[in-house]
Amino acid sequence: MVEDQGFPGWRGAGGWTFPSPLSLRMKQDWIVQMLLDDSSDITRLDLAYAYASPSCTHRIIKAMRNNTKVEILDLKGNELGENGERAIADMLRHNTTLKELHISGLSQEGCEDIGRALCCNSTLSCLNINLARQTSYLWTQDGRTWPDSSGVGCTYMDCTHEVASQRTAGRCLTRVFSHVLCNNIALQRLWIMEGAYEECDILVLAEAIRSTPRPRPFTLVGPHLRVVADELGLPG
Repeated sequence: MVEDQGFPGWRGAGGWTFPSPLSLRMKQDWIVQMLLDDSSDITRLDLAYAYASPSCTHRIIKAMRNNTKVEILDLKGNELGENGERAIADMLRHNTTLKELHISGLSQEGCEDIGRALCCNSTLSCLNINLARQTSYLWTQDGRTWPDSSGVGCTYMDCTHEVASQRTAGRCLTRVFSHVLCNNIALQRLWIMEGAYEECDILVLAEAIRSTPRPRPFTLVGPHLRVVADELGLPG
C-alpha cells in the first residue's frame, strides 16, 4: 500500500486502510460521502482495529446500505453497539454488492438479527465473526486525550474469562448459523474466532452443513470448530 500525501490513510489496489483512531475520526465524513457516491472506485474498505466508537461505526454502516461498489468491508476491533448491529442487519437485507464482511463484539441479539438478515442475502460469501467484546477508553496522542464520545474508540477486551458467557454466545452462534446455512447457499466461508461450544451445539451446526447442497465447497474456520470441519472433511 502507498500512503496518500496529506491524507491520514493508505490507499492500495481498490481500497482504503485507516491505521489509527485519529485518522478515522478526522475522515469519517469523507468516508461516509465516499460510500454514498456511486462514482467512487473503492471496492475494499479496511477499518480493522481503528477503534471507532459506536456512533462513528453506525454512520459508516448506514452509508453501506445502498453502496454498489464496496465488496470487502473490515470492521474488526470497532465498537458496534446496538444501533451498529441493527444497521449491519439492515445493510445485509439491502446491499447486493458486499461479498466479504469482518465484524467483532456481537451481542446475542445482534447475532440473531444478522442471522435473520443473512437468510435473505444472496451475495455475501465470506463472514468473519469474532466474539471478543470491547470497552470504551481514552486514547492519547501528542499530549492530547480523545474521549470515546469524539469518535475515537474502544479497547479490545477478550471475554474468555467468563466461560458461561462464552458458552451462551457459542450456543447462540451455532443455533443461528445452523438456520442460516440451511437457508443461504451463497455463504461459502464462515470464520468464528472465539467462543465455547457444547458438543450438542456443534453437531447441530455440522448437520446443517452436511444436509444443504452448495454450488462450491464450504469452508469453516474457528479454533473450537475444527472438529466439525474435520468430521465433514471441510477445508479450513
